Amino acid sequence: MSYNAVDKVLQVSANAIYVLDENGVPEAEPVCNDGQVTLPAISFSTTDVTYMGTMTVADLTRVDDVAITLSMPTYVDSLKVASAKGILIRFAMQIEKAETGESDYQGFAVYAFGRSSGFGGGALTPGDASQGDITYHCTRYKFIDQETNAELINIDRRAGIIAINGVNTRSKLNKLL
Repeated sequence: MSYNAVDKVLQVSANAIYVLDENGVPEAEPVCNDGQVTLPAISFSTTDVTYMGTMTVADLTRVDDVAITLSMPTYVDSLKVASAKGILIRFAMQIEKAETGESDYQGFAVYAFGRSSGFGGGALTPGDASQGDITYHCTRYKFIDQETNAELINIDRRAGIIAINGVNTRSKLNKLL
């Protein structure tokens, strides 16, 4: 698969956005079927190192804030989504298969746990289907390829996991601790 989950900031049209219960199980019905989602750019924190000069290097054991922006129609219960401890976002993307060069559609899922920092209610203009935005800051974030069930990104700040394409960049540090 030619998709690299790390180096892209994705704006996707979500097929469905679900609220997760306290056990991480999605509710039976999605709260939104046609929302726009901006997935986070995963960026590592940087550190300045001084040795025969100064250079800035990425610290692969720490990531910057992982935040998702949800833009949903105003008829969606924004308060329910903003107060949720977890959300599930399902979407499909057109990808190019590396082995054949052909285009195909592939399903992905994002499980995000954390808190929202607030939400905008959108404008209430008659006849206008405006959007309301919610910014959701994640303590746990999983980006899953639904075809193979592979975890492309798995970040869990509390458990000390930063795994990109199956490689946990914190594993050596966690062993020392």
